[in-house]
Amino acid sequence: MRGDLKEPMGPIFTDAERLLSDVDGPLIAVGDVVTYHFERAGVTPDVAVVDGMTKREEVEDRVAEGVARLGGELREVRVENPAATLTRELVRALKEA
Repeated sequence: MRGDLKEPMGPIFTDAERLLSDVDGPLIAVGDVVTYHFERAGVTPDVAVVDGMTKREEVEDRVAEGVARLGGELREVRVENPAATLTRELVRALKEA
């Protein structure tokens, strides 16, 4: 599955302000580092998918702390989901988000 999802499905933004000016609809952050950068920009995504990992290693403390700061503003749903897999439980949680 990782290979299927590796290619971007839309434009890639490296400037948060430009990205946010183009957002039309819910803002979904996938990954701890992406979520951290939104937090740094003062933006709370509508949905954030995080697991404390990046490239199969634990995220740096500053990233984990930034994600945790958003935690108070978000409803948390925990699911078991192996690497490179989308379980039914995860898909269900995302639909409910």
